Amino acid sequence: MLPPPTKKRQRSSNTNNNNDDMETALLTTTGSLHPFSTITKPGERRNNSAKQVREILLTTDFPFQVNFEFSGTTENSFADPGLKAAFKVAQNWITIGKRSFNQYTFPSVSADSKYTKPQLELASSFFYLMAFKKEMPSPEFAYGTSEVPLETCWEVDSNILDEPDQYGRARYSVKGCKLFVYEFYSLMIGNRKKENEDHSHLCGNAACFNPDHVIMESRQVNLARRSCAGWIFFPNTPGKLLQLCNCKPACKKIVSHDGSFIDFSEYNK
Repeated sequence: MLPPPTKKRQRSSNTNNNNDDMETALLTTTGSLHPFSTITKPGERRNNSAKQVREILLTTDFPFQVNFEFSGTTENSFADPGLKAAFKVAQNWITIGKRSFNQYTFPSVSADSKYTKPQLELASSFFYLMAFKKEMPSPEFAYGTSEVPLETCWEVDSNILDEPDQYGRARYSVKGCKLFVYEFYSLMIGNRKKENEDHSHLCGNAACFNPDHVIMESRQVNLARRSCAGWIFFPNTPGKLLQLCNCKPACKKIVSHDGSFIDFSEYNK
């Protein structure tokens, strides 16, 4: 489910200028950019399209589970030598720094790997993304109780993301193409949607990619969730929640008694 369109967030002008200067310098001196940049040299077209990237994802059986965590994972966590190398590449990107640019060449793929170079590049992108996953403050912290049946949202550090779209959906550059974070994650863990289905956010948070919050359902049902009141929060009565949702499955969004969305980080200080 998507909330009504909102204005795009404005990046800090200093950060944006610094990135622009760095990109310009690299184009001038090396002609190469960090793999997550969507910038191309003047007059040059990108080699990939979002459709091509999706086709690779749809035809690849990656071994990543829903509960995959970057923390605690090492290259030895994988039997395939290609995935070992892809994990090391992601670690190298992380040491460069968030959203930094660097001349980059993906290493040769081991003949013993079951994956192709384009597939392993996507695996590296996945590892990198998961390294910056963060769980938002959950309702139980805000209310001081674990009885609230609503889970925390998963988001990604905005420093490694592109500007969100008009609905606030987080976008991630993968092989020069912008994909929604929840779509990329869903495909990497093997989820497949049928024709005429949408990714629907039960939590109402378009930046979330928690698989318990993002389901596949018809567009008609997805759009109907926009008008669902979900759970109503009463700020002057701690722990007070009123469920008004009649959707199946039930929505997991919480709005204030005045209709606004809740930022639980404000209640977790």
